[in-house]
Amino acid sequence: MLIGYKWRKVIKKSIAFVAALSIYLGTGIAFLSNTAKAATANELICSATAYTASDGSLTASGRAVERNQDGISTVSVDPNVIPFGTYLYIEGYGYAVAADTGSSIKGNEVDVYFRSSSECNNWGRQTVKVTVLGDSINW
Repeated sequence: MLIGYKWRKVIKKSIAFVAALSIYLGTGIAFLSNTAKAATANELICSATAYTASDGSLTASGRAVERNQDGISTVSVDPNVIPFGTYLYIEGYGYAVAADTGSSIKGNEVDVYFRSSSECNNWGRQTVKVTVLGDSINW
């Protein structure tokens, strides 16, 4: 049976999300002969600030800004440290994909996206653990 392009994309994204969740939870998931385990995840200690933008605004990578507490949100990074398209788990924020950059984001810094200025003010500046889960697939 042939699977259409859109379904292949949905399946790839689903597999990537399940793998990222498995790595974060440390449960491991078997894909043929490979197993993804939490021990392989790379952790960074980062300074985290927050930003907001108009709904539908595009990030530097071309993806629309998004805050999804039950899914994957977009964040700004230094692409020399964390490449665009990298899945992350940010302590206190949740799952995210590196999709944007800013002139003040240098080194081990992330800028998390929120929908409102009040949410940004509540976040402030924090030191957080960022777990690098891996590259996204065709996001």
